[in-house]
Amino acid sequence: MHKTLFRVSLAAVWLIAASEPATSQETFTISSVVPPTHHISSRMIMPWAKQIESGTEGRVKFRLLPKAVTGPRQQLDAVRDGLADVSFVAHGWTAGRFVLTQAAEFPFLGDNAMATALAYQRIHDRHFAKVGEHKRQGIMGLSVWTHGPAHIYTARKAINRLEDFQGLKIRVSPSTWANKLARALQISAVIQPAPQSYELLSSGVVDGIFFPHDGICLYRLETLLKHNTLVPGGLYNISFALIMNPDKFRLLSSHDQKIVLAASGETFARRSGQSWDVADAKCVGKMTAAGVRMQTASADLLARIKQATRQAEQDWIDQVKSMGVDGAAVMRELRAEVKKIEAESKK
Repeated sequence: MHKTLFRVSLAAVWLIAASEPATSQETFTISSVVPPTHHISSRMIMPWAKQIESGTEGRVKFRLLPKAVTGPRQQLDAVRDGLADVSFVAHGWTAGRFVLTQAAEFPFLGDNAMATALAYQRIHDRHFAKVGEHKRQGIMGLSVWTHGPAHIYTARKAINRLEDFQGLKIRVSPSTWANKLARALQISAVIQPAPQSYELLSSGVVDGIFFPHDGICLYRLETLLKHNTLVPGGLYNISFALIMNPDKFRLLSSHDQKIVLAASGETFARRSGQSWDVADAKCVGKMTAAGVRMQTASADLLARIKQATRQAEQDWIDQVKSMGVDGAAVMRELRAEVKKIEAESKK
């Protein structure tokens, strides 16, 4: 009789223990390809980590590694294979693996990073998440975002017409859309990673660059460039994602998983956009002080850019149709969402 009661009591204890959130601590390693002082690390990823640590009362901890475990192009595979638990990637770093995410890279989306990033996250949640492009790559996509709108910067002469690019070499990002943009505009493009920008400009290998504002100051280019042609709505954006190893995520209790997810998604997208807008604004001040001449692109130049890039966007619309996505409707919805958020932020 006593043995039976003991077994029943022990079973009840096990049952209660199984239903309680895990109390063991899990430490997640973070691999970042930018320095700890860069705003992606200091004002985006680490505040996200601290929010989760606080919400889980320390059951989930994060450790930013002294340096990235691999190069930018290999970050996705590093997280998939468990070399690191968390990282961020630009979808364009892994050519051919992502298609839907190119929606956020087309021109004329928005004039600030917060509106574009938040709108992109909402569109991703509504239309792209169910297709599962991140899951197919063996990773967990926690949030998506974009940097601030990219513009045209040149060293020797201002760009007022499309013909002004003749005779110039322009450094462009290795991202999927930046490549298509260069071909569409028929410019002489030098496709190199961002950290090579100073050397390329200072040595005269290139005469200009396509970049968001913050990148100019990050790589100390404000002293090498004399002209900035602003493109309302942006020449392009780059699609990023905060990613996590799914096996590591599954070690958490359902309670703590919810806390991780609550800190991600729109919460992270909004934080990322605000951080990028602050960085862009600071760099505009530095460029002005350095004597960079800033002008808005002429109506003719904007019309020519739109005409040149229209087919590339249509090609994407045709491509995603086979994935069950109405690309034309998605782009209309994305641009409308950006405008709505921009209008709300001005109130």
